[in-house]
Amino acid sequence: MNNIECSVAQIDGARTYQEDSYRIMSDLPIGEGRRGHLYVLCDGMGGHAGGGVASRLVCERFSAGFQSASGEPKERFVQGVQEANQSLAREIKMQPALKSMGSTLVAVWLEENRIWWISIGDSPLWLLRDGQLTRLNEDHSMTPVLRKMVDLGQMTQAAADTDGKRHILRSAVNGTDIRLMDISDQPVELQSDDQLILASDGVETMSVEGIRDVLMTTASHSCQQALSELMRQITARDFPEQDNASAILIKVSTPAWNTLSPGYRRNVSNLEGEGRLKAGESLKGEGGELARFLMRHSGQRKMWLWVVVVAIVLLLLIVTGVFV
Repeated sequence: MNNIECSVAQIDGARTYQEDSYRIMSDLPIGEGRRGHLYVLCDGMGGHAGGGVASRLVCERFSAGFQSASGEPKERFVQGVQEANQSLAREIKMQPALKSMGSTLVAVWLEENRIWWISIGDSPLWLLRDGQLTRLNEDHSMTPVLRKMVDLGQMTQAAADTDGKRHILRSAVNGTDIRLMDISDQPVELQSDDQLILASDGVETMSVEGIRDVLMTTASHSCQQALSELMRQITARDFPEQDNASAILIKVSTPAWNTLSPGYRRNVSNLEGEGRLKAGESLKGEGGELARFLMRHSGQRKMWLWVVVVAIVLLLLIVTGVFV
């Protein structure tokens, strides 16, 4: 079992409000002795009020739907999306002024060393492995469509890069039929030194190469330090129309022998204080805050505990037999 470390960071950018939301549910049981971790990130749209409402609602109801569903991660993903979409439709009906609101969704289920994902919209999910930063999920904006037109010779790359439609979404969670939904068919096995990042598109102010370079140069640092550097570089660009930028970073490492005994440990902290997560409890946030939690786990804890208990009992029996 590999060690898992995770951290979350957000900046408002040039906005005076935050439309991104996230939720992390750790050590979550899904039946038959299976447990894992759910990571969710949503990027809202619909203006100052609508975007924030949409992302929070989708984030919360998707997570609740996943948790209450049954079956494999794929079935739970679908149930979560249905619950989130229906909740958004009800909210729009109660508040018609928010009819244009919606949200992207990218979520990862991590169980042992395997991940499953679902995404709707353009929020990226990247895997850094062996120096290569690869996008795992589909991009549901117009960017891939324009890229295909460039490949077919129907437009130039320069025209595609400046096309005003490139950021328009072809699919989102908005209370109506969802046109496109990307769900992983098979889990991806994580390896030691892998880094996984869920992000809102505000992070893409930096190039993929730039993001990769930050992750590689901070590979020996904590997730919190890596994300702090990423957000610092985004801010330093001083882009006049910088969108909200949010990211969840997950690092995988091989445990040392002396990390077996502590088992699964979680240390959660944010800018205002520190606390601990209970099993199944979630870390959630929306706003310009930096939250971090470190997760350590060892699948052998119970076995070692029983070995120690049995050894103590046998020792007591031997001592009693000698001195009685």
